[in-house]
Amino acid sequence: MVTVKEFFDYAARAGLYSSPARLEYYCRQFFRGVPLEGRRLLDVGCGGGLLLTYARLAGARRCVGLEPEADGATAGSLGRLGRMLADLGVDGVEVRGERLQDYGPAPGAFEVVVMCNVINHLDQEACDRLPRDPAARRRYVGLLGEVARVLVPGGTLVLTDCGRINLFAPLTRLGLRHPFEPSITWERHQEPRVWVALLEEAGFRDPRVSWRVPNRLRALAGLLSNGLASRCLSSDFRIVARRAGPSREEDR
Repeated sequence: MVTVKEFFDYAARAGLYSSPARLEYYCRQFFRGVPLEGRRLLDVGCGGGLLLTYARLAGARRCVGLEPEADGATAGSLGRLGRMLADLGVDGVEVRGERLQDYGPAPGAFEVVVMCNVINHLDQEACDRLPRDPAARRRYVGLLGEVARVLVPGGTLVLTDCGRINLFAPLTRLGLRHPFEPSITWERHQEPRVWVALLEEAGFRDPRVSWRVPNRLRALAGLLSNGLASRCLSSDFRIVARRAGPSREEDR
């Protein structure tokens, strides 16, 4: 297979990302502190498969991506991903056009599950009603419980999204353009504290929240990777949580 660097270069040449350096920052920051070597990984809502491909090249032994194109995903993403994998000669990657709810692998099939900016899309209608609607809460506890089910005890979940609180979000409700993220419908997202509470109820432990810095400002990450700065930019956060139970390392 190709090297990780060759993958970064290919993605930039193919127009899949703006530059190799930016893609490297994106991938390495997403998986920061998450071991990949020898792991089985599930990417829920894998899109164009950049994280999926990176994980495999970074040492994951089996990677599965779910991308239900008919359920609102970007059209053609599975085809582009298939071409990329073929061009790069990457094996050990399986892509399925299914939703998480319909996939149904065996319990403990994966050591790592990732969800990049898809948590609200698992059930957008229910997400809109969180946290005021008990039925919506139960719905999401069930969905996150399915994520816990497919993880081994001690397995890792990494999810990213944007919070609904943002300095410039009121502009969009007035019909004005957000200066940094014009395409986000802020009220259709939830704050990280909401997801932390649901994760704990669904069987995860030690959810850790960190704030992400936009790629174009990565040189200032030391100053901007905090909640206050993020609320003035894109409100992007990252949560890393583990399924309750002893991990593979703790069993040794």
